[in-house]
Amino acid sequence: MQLVIASSMTADEGADPLSGNDLIAAAGANLARLPALEAKLRQRVRLFGHELVGSGIYQQMPAGRQRMMRLELKMDVAGQVTSFQQISDGTTLWIRRDSGDDQGLEYINLRQIRQALDKHTGTQTMSPLGNWFALGGLDQLLHELSRNFEFAEPTPSQIGTVPVWELSGEWKPDALKQFGVTAAEKLPGHLPQIVRVTLGRDQQLPLFPYRIEYGRRSDKTEVGSSSSGAASYVAIAAMDLHGVQHRPDLAAQHFRFQPNEQEVVDVTQRYLSRLIARMERSGDVGNR
Repeated sequence: MQLVIASSMTADEGADPLSGNDLIAAAGANLARLPALEAKLRQRVRLFGHELVGSGIYQQMPAGRQRMMRLELKMDVAGQVTSFQQISDGTTLWIRRDSGDDQGLEYINLRQIRQALDKHTGTQTMSPLGNWFALGGLDQLLHELSRNFEFAEPTPSQIGTVPVWELSGEWKPDALKQFGVTAAEKLPGHLPQIVRVTLGRDQQLPLFPYRIEYGRRSDKTEVGSSSSGAASYVAIAAMDLHGVQHRPDLAAQHFRFQPNEQEVVDVTQRYLSRLIARMERSGDVGNR
């Protein structure tokens, strides 16, 4: 079943155009209002000279002010198929990894994370490079991209027969502080300098994020690179969403995880400490 959503928050080509950042923020707001849905997902990551490719299913369902989410992903890691699960009911997040004999189960208390952040004053600038499930889902990821990156004007394009907007953004100077650098060129090689986002331009599923890609500039010509001025652009990570369907049959129970007797590692404090440290470096803690 094709998902059909009517929305007033679209970039009408006959109206005054939205800025790149406004369009990304509007996409996040649109996504937050969608009913239960499912999308097929493809993920590609270049890490230390290796390329990891995975595919799976992403599902989300609104739950009051929060979002219930479920991600099932299988990736080929050095010839070994590794399965990942991330399941969140809006208050807890379970992360399960299964690679042959190597299995792991982690837990994040999202309610505790939110309560800890609420104690601080100032504008929270959360890194869009973190776990987007823990951020609050795809809509919150788009929100953080609009806060952390400065996007150029959108360019109309197409994916097959689907009209889309292509957007490219670079780090805002203040956002770079969370990594302890003042220029994107000083970021470690595994962190992106540029983000590219592809949003739906049709009325059927307006501003849906069909693709989010992170990349870097490189003076070297590499496989998967594209020329951009004096330097090449190299994609280091990309997520594609397609085959979007409305899923009114999804129930809350589908987003609740039962660990049974498997050993669980609670990583709430570790995640929170890392998040607070980045906020302190960016000057957001205590400055609201």
